[in-house]
Amino acid sequence: MLGDPSDAEAVVQEAWLRWQALDARIVRDPSRWLVSSVSRLCHDRLRDGPDASRIKAAPEPNLTAPPLDLASVSLGFMLVFERLGPIERSVYVLHQVFDYAPGKIAQVLKLSEPQVRETFQRAVEHLAANRARFAAPGDRAQS
Repeated sequence: MLGDPSDAEAVVQEAWLRWQALDARIVRDPSRWLVSSVSRLCHDRLRDGPDASRIKAAPEPNLTAPPLDLASVSLGFMLVFERLGPIERSVYVLHQVFDYAPGKIAQVLKLSEPQVRETFQRAVEHLAANRARFAAPGDRAQS
């Protein structure tokens, strides 16, 4: 979601520290708590971080063979996420992967439910258009 492994590691570390400081007995569904926390932290980092004005592009995947293993599937996700903005990524993953309802996504990301529905629809349209959000820099472009 962040486009940078070191940022992702920092978010996971922060979520872990919050989990450790929490009385886990009050959490009904630890998995949902962790997904929500990591999603919020990613969202906050993208919105408020030092690079907030510069959205990072995900690394370019090399799709020379059909997905046959977990690494290939991971590259496929990277390709999908390259087509979505940070908020679209969060909404899309929470809805499609974790099966969160729009109301729950709105709570997690601190958005209104109509904003979530509109963002999800925009994400679906961006994926259907099958265009990258950014042109690759000249030194990274493939011929």
